[in-house]
Amino acid sequence: MQKILKKMKVTGKNVYTVGELEKVISQAKTQASIINLPEVTLSKNNTSSSITDSSISKTNILSVNTAFPTYSKMLYYTYNGDGYSLTYSILGYYSYYGISWTPYWTGVGASSVSVDTDSLLIVYKVTPINMQGTYNSDYITLKAEVRLDMYVGVSNIGLVKINSNTITSTTNWDTSYI
Repeated sequence: MQKILKKMKVTGKNVYTVGELEKVISQAKTQASIINLPEVTLSKNNTSSSITDSSISKTNILSVNTAFPTYSKMLYYTYNGDGYSLTYSILGYYSYYGISWTPYWTGVGASSVSVDTDSLLIVYKVTPINMQGTYNSDYITLKAEVRLDMYVGVSNIGLVKINSNTITSTTNWDTSYI
């Protein structure tokens, strides 16, 4: 059996030198192994607000009323790291009360995290360690601890792990997202 090799002209591909690859690996190795992100409170109303986890909330004050159905909404937050971005999501449940149809959170559902990058040299993989969603009538909170692994290789083939980070974060969404 005869093997035939064809010379092909490849266009649109970036070519990197060994020096550029060494630089990227060096930068990835210098990242801290534990990254604690500052707590983030998201509000579409652009007002600063404080979060209280009071045992007295709208849901406790109001009697259960089946005239106000429960709805759901996916909530997102993206953190832009050094060469990557992490997108956190959580499912929030909400309803309305009163004559003015004031919105309030009634629960939380599943949460997840994903990683994205433009890097052609480093492959990032994210693994949730602990993701816990809580709520009160005014806020949904997602406390997350994830592991971000960095690999060098060619298109997910022959990957070599070069660093691993544990990233903790707390993200809050207020009722303006309803």
